[in-house]
Amino acid sequence: MSEGPLLQVAGLTLTVPSPRGPVAVVDRVGFVIGRGETLGLLGESGCGKTLTALSLLRLLPPAVHLAAGSVRFDGVDLAALPERQLRRYRGKRVAMVFQDPAAALNPVLRVGAQVEEVLEVHRRLSGAQRRREVARLFGDVGLAEPERSARRYPHELSGGQRQRVLIAMALAGEPELVVADEPTASLDVTVQAQILELFRELRQRRGLSLLWIGHDLGVAASLCDRVTILYAGRVAETGALARVFRQPLHPYTQGLLAAMPLLERRAPPKGIPGRVPPPAELPEGCRFRDRCPAAFADCASEPALIPAPLGSPGQAAACWLHATRPGAAT
Repeated sequence: MSEGPLLQVAGLTLTVPSPRGPVAVVDRVGFVIGRGETLGLLGESGCGKTLTALSLLRLLPPAVHLAAGSVRFDGVDLAALPERQLRRYRGKRVAMVFQDPAAALNPVLRVGAQVEEVLEVHRRLSGAQRRREVARLFGDVGLAEPERSARRYPHELSGGQRQRVLIAMALAGEPELVVADEPTASLDVTVQAQILELFRELRQRRGLSLLWIGHDLGVAASLCDRVTILYAGRVAETGALARVFRQPLHPYTQGLLAAMPLLERRAPPKGIPGRVPPPAELPEGCRFRDRCPAAFADCASEPALIPAPLGSPGQAAACWLHATRPGAAT
């Protein structure tokens, strides 16, 4: 085990082909996750969150190319590893909970057998040991009657139960980092709260690090230590969750927070006009400028991540408006 953060992503760039040549759908994205820490990767649909998550373990669709960047896990660059060596990390030290449990689970295999496969590959357990461990894992994630649940097929389980199976599968390899790609997006509010509580308990009990992918800022507020806000494949803002939510610097972050329904807010939620542009239609300079109510001439040039004023350590925003504020670091 190396010293320092568990995961360091730097300069991550993913491209897709277009008539004009390769277009960056994720552009020089970077973030850090400490040991035992939860980082929220947030933004609207189409901002590159899921592709970023998939790139960590090189699970990208065929059309998406990892063009540049490093993904250092415990000091080892996973982006540069041969596939055979990467398998020692994928599912073992780094696990993923996918967004749609119905699509992620094999419909013709019992769910217990699917979890057993992870135990066989990564922990070399015997058949009897695997069955006992599946029952223990299912109990840990709150599935009632674990042995009976293990004999069921995915279609015999509810959405919340299928999501718990995926979480058990992710935990089966005893990982240090779990990447959770909007695992509560398809669940009703009651089940969503149960899954969030489960993640909090697992993090405390197992000392897990967690990368939480989502667009629901309310969910992130209940779980994350820090957040990185993505817009159109670029980092718009990053920092401690409490600081970013209390004093957001980027107009996009401000817009996301204004769109949240809050009981204590008298005014109704206000959406952000427009939509995230597709990769072939990205504007020059700041990618948010066509939707930004505060855009001005400087926004035609791409802003760098600019550290926040003194008193906000670790917070930074890619916004020229922030750069013009008194006290902004340069």
